[in-house]
Amino acid sequence: MNKGGRPPKVNIEDLINGVDAYLETADPPIVAEYAHMNNITRQYLYEIAKKDERLSDAIKKISEAKEVMLEQKAIKGQYNASMAIFSLKQLGWRDKQEEKNDDDDMVKQFLEKIIERG
Repeated sequence: MNKGGRPPKVNIEDLINGVDAYLETADPPIVAEYAHMNNITRQYLYEIAKKDERLSDAIKKISEAKEVMLEQKAIKGQYNASMAIFSLKQLGWRDKQEEKNDDDDMVKQFLEKIIERG
């Protein structure tokens, strides 16, 4: 693989216009796959998207479609839940652990005692 030299020639309009057709068949849509299908790397796709807002929006459309599909199909049991979680975390999702605040419990107990005493 030639790491130097001229980047591949791509038609940005073709990349933008090809997203909708790709989304109709992709299950799930993946930015790297879309780049591969267009004979470019994912990194190069992101680089040229920095220079063209329409292409950037098209790439975001792929990522958002992936997010929606992963969540819907995981809920329906059509995707492996662990793999869906892994993929969603790559899209920025995170586990949120609820922290129980001891101060809240103390206030609640205090108010309950006041109410009991009347």
